[in-house]
Amino acid sequence: MKSVVAFLLIVASTAAQAQSSCALIRDTDDRWLCRARDEGKNVYCASIQDPVKRRICGAQTGRPNECASITDLTRRHYCEGFSR
Repeated sequence: MKSVVAFLLIVASTAAQAQSSCALIRDTDDRWLCRARDEGKNVYCASIQDPVKRRICGAQTGRPNECASITDLTRRHYCEGFSR
């Protein structure tokens, strides 16, 4: 029982640290994307649902502060690319 409590405390502490350090790297689903940043991968900014293929697709950028510049037109462009 003590090990379970210790594990839960560690998880809660880690989640709080991730939340505070990734405030600028959120997508429209409110998922934190620390891993993408830490691994040097593109940041997943926003998504739309493709009405034809019925899948979720979206736009990416290499820097978290660029997410606001991605328009719906850009997201549709990415969506078309994923649908092929």
